[in-house]
Amino acid sequence: MKLISLRSRTYVLQSVIQIIILISLSGVNTLANASVSLERTIKEEGDSLAAVSALLAGNEGRLLVLDSEKGIFSEYKGKAATRYNLVTKKVFESEDVRGMARLDENSYLVSNSDADVIALIDGEGNLIQKFGENGSREGQLSDPEGIDWSHNGRLYVADKGNNRISVFGLDGVFIKAIGQIGIAEEKRLEEPAQVYVDLKERVIVFEERNNGIVSVFDHDGKLLQRLIDKDFNKLAGGETEIINITIDDKGLLYAADSNNGRILQIDWQTKKLVSSFGSKGEQRGQFEKVNAMAVLPGNKIAVADIENKKIEIYRLPKNSYEVLKKFYLPTVAYERSIKLDCTKAYRLRGGNVLCLDVENNKVASYKSSGKKVKDFEGEFSDLVAASIDDQDIVILDGEKIKYYKLDGRMRFEVGGSGDEDGKLDSPKGLFLAKEKVYVADTGNDRIQIFSRDGIYLDKITNPEDSENTLFKEPLSVAVDNSGNMFVLDKETKQVLVFSPDRKLLYRIGGTEDQPDAYNELYDIAVDDDANLYVLGAIEGNETTVQVFNGPIKIVSFGAQVEGRVGLDTPVAISIPKASKTIVSVFDKELKTLKNYKFKQLPSKPGGLRVRGSIKDTQLSWNKVPGSYTSRYKVYGAREKEGEYKYLTDVSGLNATVENKGAFSPRFYRISAVSGFSVEGEPSNIREDIFRAGYLDYTEGKYKKA
Repeated sequence: MKLISLRSRTYVLQSVIQIIILISLSGVNTLANASVSLERTIKEEGDSLAAVSALLAGNEGRLLVLDSEKGIFSEYKGKAATRYNLVTKKVFESEDVRGMARLDENSYLVSNSDADVIALIDGEGNLIQKFGENGSREGQLSDPEGIDWSHNGRLYVADKGNNRISVFGLDGVFIKAIGQIGIAEEKRLEEPAQVYVDLKERVIVFEERNNGIVSVFDHDGKLLQRLIDKDFNKLAGGETEIINITIDDKGLLYAADSNNGRILQIDWQTKKLVSSFGSKGEQRGQFEKVNAMAVLPGNKIAVADIENKKIEIYRLPKNSYEVLKKFYLPTVAYERSIKLDCTKAYRLRGGNVLCLDVENNKVASYKSSGKKVKDFEGEFSDLVAASIDDQDIVILDGEKIKYYKLDGRMRFEVGGSGDEDGKLDSPKGLFLAKEKVYVADTGNDRIQIFSRDGIYLDKITNPEDSENTLFKEPLSVAVDNSGNMFVLDKETKQVLVFSPDRKLLYRIGGTEDQPDAYNELYDIAVDDDANLYVLGAIEGNETTVQVFNGPIKIVSFGAQVEGRVGLDTPVAISIPKASKTIVSVFDKELKTLKNYKFKQLPSKPGGLRVRGSIKDTQLSWNKVPGSYTSRYKVYGAREKEGEYKYLTDVSGLNATVENKGAFSPRFYRISAVSGFSVEGEPSNIREDIFRAGYLDYTEGKYKKA
């Protein structure tokens, strides 16, 4: 009997161990799973929910649903729906709507895979604007499906037919492509169907092939993580087929496993299963073909099963993960186009335009409406380039530098043909900076420097040692407010950067076959914040503007597309002084000056100081650098980790908050705002110590006060 008892206990022990191992392998948190609850089921007669392609959280607990067969945009309040037919409303000509993203409180972006366009609609399905054209070049689309809008004002599109993620600013200004360049061939994207962007601007992409692949990139396109079938199989403890994904604001991934009818909640960074729920079938909590999911406020998730023709909303178990801290990036948007019969054109401060007309040997200024303001004095024979500041305009006409007042009156001219100091040979560019004029003396392979009064000052030439040649064909020159000089060399296809004492610091643009190599360079410019703008051609994009701060590229934009935001043959770039950075690119083929808003991001404010009193609280802080920083927003909260309410908006470096009314803050933070109303990262939180003590005193907590 003892022997049998021992064997029985051994058998039971082995069974328990096996169960523990199975649970361990599946990663299932049984306690967490038990707390998943079904809150609501939406079912309708007929095929109303048989072609759901996207779900989205709406206002006030509403659920937005997209139907790819009927082209219908629906808003569910409870189980009742209001429907808007996007074909009837003439948003699209076909019903094949695939992706949906929220732009703001009452506007949404919708992709149409058949038409290769993205539309911006209001909450009632009315068209606001749309963009997109079919093709494989950067900026074009082919079979766009899933889309997502980031808090940084960037639209990410699963450009399925082009095997990439295409990134745009508002209005369809192309920013970049992710998933091909710089990625090992076996890990490149292939027909991506969904894309999401988390608060850190990490890009999560789903591919349907090979039972489902999820790739995660940083905002620059660097591959951070990749989950393939064996990873999902290990997480689920068996064979899986992932058919749909979504994410939440904590950075967790949700994957729908069609093989087992389960929803997996995954920490993609560690490849750990956080929780899971569901089973295969037709009943409540069971799934056959999940085609869309959306995480909703209140720790909920909506799941659309198109085979069971239902949407179920679940309350999820709590976990220890925290909401991600936002990562901030600049973006670009379209401003306007100005049609002009010019060879080159430059934006002036205030919005007017300087036009060089080579065919008729004329120079004139125009309003942004295209109406001529004034012809410039003098005669011209070979107009090449111009540069403008707050006082003067200098124009390169053949081998002559002509100085003008802003109103078009001529001051004088200098230069002439030759290789002596002060003489020029086929110069191609010039730049007016402070009290000096810098000239790209192309034929003489040098940069010459003149005073604002036309007096020759200095030159930068190639060293006598031919092995250390600086310039081969200097085409354009620019100088920032610190005196750093930038020279575009057409032959080497690089931009050379010099210190104020003319020492070569670094080069922008790699050698041939390197990822950062240029195929062609057209022009350069700088702004008041030492940003360098390079207008050129790269692999896959013949018309791009790349923006650098130091040697670091901070953003790029532009593409050869036919829409209003697109370029064809750009030749000149200019950035007038203003609190709103407008980048103006003249296209000689389109005879148009295209203008773009560079929405720079103000830095995080520092030095916040808080001094309280019974009557009010005085706040002060350090100035945030950047010519584009226009004002500051002040926020307050009763609790340090509570909700911060907007209090006031100021242009200076201090603010006064009166202590009156029902809401009396104890904690404060501020953020800087740009001329385009782009709000940067908030400051560190500071407590009003006086207020804290005063509140304790009034509540009778004398010792604490």
